Amino acid sequence: MNSIMKKIYTILIIALFGATTFLPAQEIPAFPKAETAKSKIEKPDDEKLAAEYMKGKEYEKAVELYAKLYEEKKTRYFYTYYIFCLTELQGFKTALKVVRREQKENPG
Repeated sequence: MNSIMKKIYTILIIALFGATTFLPAQEIPAFPKAETAKSKIEKPDDEKLAAEYMKGKEYEKAVELYAKLYEEKKTRYFYTYYIFCLTELQGFKTALKVVRREQKENPG
């Protein structure tokens, strides 16, 4: 009975003081400063401006920026908004050219 009690006391002591005191020390990474985290989230000016034009339904201005952004980065995001602006402005021939070119470059 004594050996069982010793084991229970040992377990209780370890639980009370924490098992982490017996582990090797580890360095805890610091959280990034608020300014650093914010700067990573911020979009470049052209992206912000294009988004603002879209919100205001100023498609003439937005289409120019999205065309530029799409040509620079070739992302699906810019492609979608570029096509959307073109169709809102009834630029169907240009939209069709862009879609065909995209299909050629990225089939499937």
